[in-house]
Amino acid sequence: MASNLGIKLNRLIKEHAYVGGSLLRLQKKAEDLRVEYEAAVTAVNEANDYREVLGKKIEELSAINLDDIRKIKETPRKTDQPLGSLTRELIRVLKSIDGPITTGELVQYIVKLYGYPYNTLAERRATRNAITGPLNLFSKRGAVIRMPCLEGSQQGRWQWVHHATDNQP
Repeated sequence: MASNLGIKLNRLIKEHAYVGGSLLRLQKKAEDLRVEYEAAVTAVNEANDYREVLGKKIEELSAINLDDIRKIKETPRKTDQPLGSLTRELIRVLKSIDGPITTGELVQYIVKLYGYPYNTLAERRATRNAITGPLNLFSKRGAVIRMPCLEGSQQGRWQWVHHATDNQP
């Protein structure tokens, strides 16, 4: 069906309609950002108020100059789990297993339990490091023994110390 308005006018009307649609999207985005900005301003004010309260308590207890206290960069937590829950779960698993368990088996268990991301190579490395870090610390402190790898495998095997003396080859 041919348009009687002409090509130039049709194109202008179509462009006007598209701009109107994007204008609605941009107005919603601006409103969302305004709400987010107001929440951020409120959070900043609350943090400043709390910092002043803490500063007054410090001044009551000591003669420390508050300007000399170095700020610590906040690092967000990676999971919603309580602090130390991964370490406690690793200890529980290692104690409950009668023999050694591979790093891969521990990683798969923790990924399923806590829902750690495990899709990309970077996520797999980060998850594996989050698990092997405490294992290496346990080993350094003598609570866990890293058993020799099985032939044809590069995966470490870990065993809680009180089980390790019973099952040594």
